[in-house]
Amino acid sequence: MGLLAALQKGTSIQKGETTITTDLLLGIDEMAITPTKPGEFGIHRTTPVITKPRSFTVQEANALGSLAEKRAIEAKASAEAFGHLRKINKADQIEQNVHNNYRVDVAKKTFKQVQSNASAGNQIAGLSSQYAQIHESVRHRLDVEQAKNSAISGKSQEYSKLW
Repeated sequence: MGLLAALQKGTSIQKGETTITTDLLLGIDEMAITPTKPGEFGIHRTTPVITKPRSFTVQEANALGSLAEKRAIEAKASAEAFGHLRKINKADQIEQNVHNNYRVDVAKKTFKQVQSNASAGNQIAGLSSQYAQIHESVRHRLDVEQAKNSAISGKSQEYSKLW
C-alpha cells in the first residue's frame, strides 16, 4: 500500500504518530560498552605480584627474561591490534552517521513528494466545481440548441403541410 493510500485510510501517519521510541533510537548491541554495561575492569597480569622481597634462581631469571621478551612482542602486537580496532570502530561510526544522514534525507524527500502529491490532489479536486460549471454550461447550450432545432423542425413541418 502506498503512503498516499495509507494517508487516505486514516493511518497513524495521518494522526501525526510515530513508531520511533527511545528504545529504538538507543538500541545498542549487547556487546557495546555503555555506562550501564562498562565492561570488565579487571587487572591484566602475566605474572603474580611479588608482595615481599625474595631471591630468584638463574633459571627463574632466564625464564622471566624470555617471558618479558615474548610479552613485549605481544604487547606491541596488542597495541597495533587495538589501534586497528579503533580505526575499524571509527569507520563503523562514519558509516552509521552517513547512513543516518541518508535515512533523514530519504524521509525529508519522501515528505516533500507526499506534500507535492497532496497539493496537486487538492488543486485537481478543486477543479471539480469548475468542471461541473462547464458541464452545466454545455448542457444548457445543448438544451437551448435542441429547443431551437425543435422549434425550427416544428415550423418546417407546418410549412410543409402548407405546400
